[in-house]
Amino acid sequence: MKTVLKLFLVVLTCAIAGYAFSGELGDADALYDKGQYRKALEIYLKYPDHPGVQNNIGMIYMKPGMRNEKEALKWFHKSGAQGNTTALYHLGMAYQKGIGVNADKAMALKYYRDAADRGMPEAMNAVGLFYDNGWGIRQNEQQAAKWYQKAADHGNALGHCNLAYVLMYGKIIKHDYNKAHAVLNQCLQANPDNACCNGRLSELYADGWGVSRDFKKAHELRVKAAAGDDAVDMYMMGRDLDYGIGVEKDQTAALNWYQKAAAKDHAKSMYRLYEVYEYGKLGQAVDKKKAAEWRARAEKAMKEQGLSRNEWVDDFRLKMEEADKD
Repeated sequence: MKTVLKLFLVVLTCAIAGYAFSGELGDADALYDKGQYRKALEIYLKYPDHPGVQNNIGMIYMKPGMRNEKEALKWFHKSGAQGNTTALYHLGMAYQKGIGVNADKAMALKYYRDAADRGMPEAMNAVGLFYDNGWGIRQNEQQAAKWYQKAADHGNALGHCNLAYVLMYGKIIKHDYNKAHAVLNQCLQANPDNACCNGRLSELYADGWGVSRDFKKAHELRVKAAAGDDAVDMYMMGRDLDYGIGVEKDQTAALNWYQKAAAKDHAKSMYRLYEVYEYGKLGQAVDKKKAAEWRARAEKAMKEQGLSRNEWVDDFRLKMEEADKD
């Protein structure tokens, strides 16, 4: 009877401890969600061996006012060593971007692959990007497509978008616009406002790849795409409104979109702004000083991004614009 009573007391004590553990961590999570990181950290540090807690501590050390990259990396390593998938993904990001450690693409790929093998869709997409760009491994478009497909199969929107890109623009894989169209529609069924998939689908309609060319439809899709954070989509919105492609011309709106894209270092937008002030376009007065500033910024961005202009094409386009005004 005494033995049974002792066993009951041990079980009861463990249950109470587990309840307290769960309750206190729940309080810490609530504080974390409210942005009260210091208070959350005080509680988390009571449970330094818990992999989920270790990852959260690492995240706290990445927050403004708390930022300590080396400390964050230390906790991500502790959590990752216990198989925490999110921590492994964070380690991949740290080694990719050089956060708290020297950038090392091969190590970044290792951690992304570890997280992907544990079923994380974002990591699957990241592995695809590394194969696609040859980061830390030999470039392999087929492997990139395979990993993008895995990410897409797990519902990852970027996986869908990147797979469609390979199917549309790949150098090794045969272009398959019909499959790209199906992949993007699948993405938008689950994520109708996804900027990347809307932007990619707009390219199919603008070029008439796998679908009937439809500039109006392309523009409608681009409106959703430009609501995201991608400078290319912003530039394309500016171009549509500038030249009346799939939508009526709107000089003020076009100028606004070019400026938004230029603020994100989009070189073509900067160059268009140079033309605006050099030749007095989009309702703006000629301003040689502004034009020179935009041209200098555009040429600097092009050099940094490895881009070049086709002067003949630019001259021809400007002449066509003047002819259109007449």
